[in-house]
Amino acid sequence: MRDYESLLVFNPDLENKQIEDELGKIGPQIEKMGGKVVSVEHMQRRDLAYEINKHKKGYYVLIQFQGLPGSIKELERYYRLMDSILRSITLFLEPAMLAQKAKALSEKEGEHDQPK
Repeated sequence: MRDYESLLVFNPDLENKQIEDELGKIGPQIEKMGGKVVSVEHMQRRDLAYEINKHKKGYYVLIQFQGLPGSIKELERYYRLMDSILRSITLFLEPAMLAQKAKALSEKEGEHDQPK
């Protein structure tokens, strides 16, 4: 299995509970295609670079998962069928990128541990 991450932009008019319900559908879909969700990071509501479907903001969610290469096309199709998702992108994470991301995360956590 390979490592991937999907960045999803949800409709900003949705309540947090509705977003959680939508995310609750994505995890089982990934597992149904032979994958496994590693982490889900809520990035909250943010301004969009350009208007999408008359929305100037979007609710961003980053999902890291492991999956089979052949299942990504089907997962992207599933995202497009969900009315609550304005945009999505799924990227393959190369091992070097994962190591770099882990290093940056550990450095970030180390900054919080330092007394000021």
